[in-house]
Amino acid sequence: MHFPTPADPQARPRCSSTRAFTLVELLVAMSVLVLITAMLMGIVNGTTATTVGSRLQIEADQQARTVFDRLATDLAAMPKRSDVDFLFAKQDSVEGATDINDKLFFYSEVPGYFPSVSTDQTRSPMALIGYQITGAAQSGTFQLARLSKGLSWSTLQGTGPMTLLTTGSGSTSFEPLSASTIAGNTNWSEIIGTSPTYQGTAYKLTDTDSSVFGEDIFRFEFCYQLKDGSYSRIPVMSGTAATAAFKYYKQTAAPTASDDNTKQYKATDRWYDDTGKRAYICVSAATGAAVWQPLGLDDVSALVVATASLDPADRARVPQFSTLAEKFKDPTDAELQANPPQLMAETWLKVLKPNTLGIPNTVAAQIHVYQRSIPINPQ
Repeated sequence: MHFPTPADPQARPRCSSTRAFTLVELLVAMSVLVLITAMLMGIVNGTTATTVGSRLQIEADQQARTVFDRLATDLAAMPKRSDVDFLFAKQDSVEGATDINDKLFFYSEVPGYFPSVSTDQTRSPMALIGYQITGAAQSGTFQLARLSKGLSWSTLQGTGPMTLLTTGSGSTSFEPLSASTIAGNTNWSEIIGTSPTYQGTAYKLTDTDSSVFGEDIFRFEFCYQLKDGSYSRIPVMSGTAATAAFKYYKQTAAPTASDDNTKQYKATDRWYDDTGKRAYICVSAATGAAVWQPLGLDDVSALVVATASLDPADRARVPQFSTLAEKFKDPTDAELQANPPQLMAETWLKVLKPNTLGIPNTVAAQIHVYQRSIPINPQ
């Protein structure tokens, strides 16, 4: 038997051949790892952004739905009388304007907030309802507020702020007395907390009975859908339809008994006082004894309301928020009368998609526009 000795070559250990990674291979491996990591981070960031965007979309949808549903309920409970006062104020969205949003003030048979000193015996089922954007555009604090002021029975009886329109005395004068309207009511401060002027002055809701109702909403606009199928900025049919049996007159003052048949007026003609922002219908055009009654919302079939919303975090990324709000302009009369009509949502989407607002696309993507047609049945 042979036993190898140290000098024997068979006694030497056999060495295996090994090779380390080269620097190039390590760099390639690291590059691939970095690329995979970057791809994973992109997927995670994209998923996070999608999740956040979806959440904001859902929240905006819910907020708009809540506002529209509440407004529809309030409008449906308006007293079914043409002489009940209301104030639907249109504000022109012009550059540099301090107040560009529309406002709604009306009476409704819905629950309202009452002072703690009031009792069940003094509380009526009537409330003054208001919708208005409050805050400042410059600081991006625009928010939709809702007023719900419960009225007492003494209020309805005329010893406090008056609720219903009061017409002039006699059988030939139906012009509303300015002191009985929301606009000219000397007791307005008791209702709203300030004394505004009807035209050209903003209506600020300083009453403690108002509360934020849509914190993300920075634009609130409306227009009328009339019973002849047209859309308008005023609640009066134009009389231009082929079936119209009346004429429409836009004037700078309310009609009087002398606006009669000698001036070509006739029964069923419409009159819109552009100064007082009120509509009238001719009941009788008798010579020297014409009768014009408040038209109210009788010519209106629906109120079309539009909102635009943006969450506070994205508002902070807009340097000039007031300039942004002004980009969402009111539709013109020509746009409303176009075929098909260009309402608020269509007008606003023109500047939103594609983004011509001068803001980051990520911010523009979070601006949500909503619009709903709410039926109105005054009679």
